[in-house]
Amino acid sequence: MKARIILLLYSAVLILWAGSIWLAYSVGAFFESIGQPSQYSPPPNQRLIALKWNDHGEPLNFYGAEITGEKTSGGRIAIQGRILIGPGNGMWRNVENIGVAEDWNEAIDVYGEIHWGDQGLQVGPPENPFKLDWTTIKKHR
Repeated sequence: MKARIILLLYSAVLILWAGSIWLAYSVGAFFESIGQPSQYSPPPNQRLIALKWNDHGEPLNFYGAEITGEKTSGGRIAIQGRILIGPGNGMWRNVENIGVAEDWNEAIDVYGEIHWGDQGLQVGPPENPFKLDWTTIKKHR
């Protein structure tokens, strides 16, 4: 009988010890993740032209537009875009090629302006912008 009680106490201590280690690890991992800087960055062969989180639509500041450029073999700059989904979680999806610029200065001048509006996203020259509506932007849901 005494051996059973000792075994039971030993088992209870072992379970409590393992549970406290798990709890400490979980709490530590949670607090470590708070305040981590965003991990968003353009792919290594591309250069960032513009980045802006949505200031229209719902939810506010949940979607980001990242516009990047990549030098082509002909020396021109191919303009691409990605939609960032939820700041801090690393989710994103590519959108089609947005346009082409002759050099980096033109790429920034023409495609550096990002506008979020009631209809969705608009990038590029006002007379012929690249547009993406809210329905397309929210397709991840």
